[in-house]
Amino acid sequence: MSHKVDPSSSIDRYSINVMPFTNVCRNMNCQGQSLDIVFSRTGHIANLNSMEPCSIYTSTCRHCKCVYGPSSILDSHNNQRIITTQSIQDIDYVYFSGDLVYSRHLLAMFSNSLIHAHTTFQGFAESYISTLVDLDANQTSIYSANTFGKRLGIVWLYYELSRFIFVTSCETSISFPKSFQPEARPIFIEQNLPFIFHIFTVFWSNHRMLNGIKCKEKLCSRVMLIDGHQKCQRIICQFENLINMNHPEMGPVVQGCPYAPNRKKKNEKGNVIRTFTHSDQSVFYCSHHAKYVDMTKNGEQHHTNQYEEANKIDQQTIAELNNEDICNVYRSDIRTDQKNRSFGFLVTFLSCNVVVSFTESIKSEGCRRVTDHLLTMLKSGANLPDVLFYDNACALRLHWNKVLDTKYLAKNEFTNKLYNLLLVLDRFHRKGHTRPMCRKMMNPDDDRYGTKFKDINTSVCEQFFSFLTKFRCSLRGFNYPTSTLFSLLLSHLKNCHTTGIKQKGAFTQVRPLYTRPSAGTI
Repeated sequence: MSHKVDPSSSIDRYSINVMPFTNVCRNMNCQGQSLDIVFSRTGHIANLNSMEPCSIYTSTCRHCKCVYGPSSILDSHNNQRIITTQSIQDIDYVYFSGDLVYSRHLLAMFSNSLIHAHTTFQGFAESYISTLVDLDANQTSIYSANTFGKRLGIVWLYYELSRFIFVTSCETSISFPKSFQPEARPIFIEQNLPFIFHIFTVFWSNHRMLNGIKCKEKLCSRVMLIDGHQKCQRIICQFENLINMNHPEMGPVVQGCPYAPNRKKKNEKGNVIRTFTHSDQSVFYCSHHAKYVDMTKNGEQHHTNQYEEANKIDQQTIAELNNEDICNVYRSDIRTDQKNRSFGFLVTFLSCNVVVSFTESIKSEGCRRVTDHLLTMLKSGANLPDVLFYDNACALRLHWNKVLDTKYLAKNEFTNKLYNLLLVLDRFHRKGHTRPMCRKMMNPDDDRYGTKFKDINTSVCEQFFSFLTKFRCSLRGFNYPTSTLFSLLLSHLKNCHTTGIKQKGAFTQVRPLYTRPSAGTI
């Protein structure tokens, strides 16, 4: 909200004044208490083609002591910064803290540059500052490109996350950590990733219910397609003794540690303040698991029984499928190089090019990881088609036949639905399949299916991955869990562009059923 303040006022510093988004307290206990508006500090507004000085004002509720800013509410009692639909949707400027205010149009430009030009925060910052200098020869750079880019990244992340949650859920307010410092962000993101993934999956698996979407009615959500993409892989911690028990009916699944290993630390001036010797094995581990390095050096066994069990079933699956009539596209997914890298992303699409879910695949893209991924979607309440295209569908079907009704795929409502999916090979990879089942029952063009799959574009995955490859440098620059959140917001913005959904305003046709996260932060 921007107002012109009386020039004769002693508190008016500049002609542009960035004001609190409301003049009454939103706390129900305060019963519409009027707010006292006061000058906070001077700053600069980053507009599309200029950077102008401004005065920033805040207001405080006398009753609850909450401080209202231009885009958020600061609740010092609970160490929270609250963003509401009112504070973020219909405003001209976005401001959370510091001395830098962003024009909403500038943030919109960055989001579109991200999707269509694959720009990075640093690249956009350098281009923006250079443009200001070119437009005004007398313009002096107030912020370095590095500083502007880092601040833009933080503000954009919270701004787009807020808009995403307001569009895809029933929430009307979000509580972020009071401080936007790097130490607080990963904790907040990781605590709320299950909720964020849930509303993403439910919303986009039901997007055909929305009015005015660009999807072709005959193709929208008819089938789903799944594939892995490894070009956005990251270097991760080498600690292996990690499994997940997300789905008890599957037993333990090898997961691995998603965090980045220790690296050289630099101070604000860019000087290295901590280095690692060539023999220092902790360089391969995250800060949490570095303490296990000594046990590894002494040759002590640090694998749990659950890890051994999960690894054993993976090896058995590989051995059972590794025979003479194996299809040419099969891969064992066992990596042997020294650097421990993630396997990129495992992504599920709908036939209308919409991303409906993804998992950062830490250890592999094997059959059990695919099963874990699909069960997670089903249990999240996703409305999925009953046909699945996958380039390794034959191996997945043989694996399910082998383990169904065992402790590695016990029967229940979700595994039954999973097992009853029609598995089909995509047309591009089908050429490399040699089994009779691949040539017949898994061939989308087999006579038994008639024209059912005639208009289905089975190259959806490859086309999206071609788009995603352009972000590999950006994605490698983020560590978990920020990397996962950035990928989710990127997929959401891409989906909005694909379907023609506009984020401005609330969409009430899809109302996900969900439980608030246990952390209670959203």
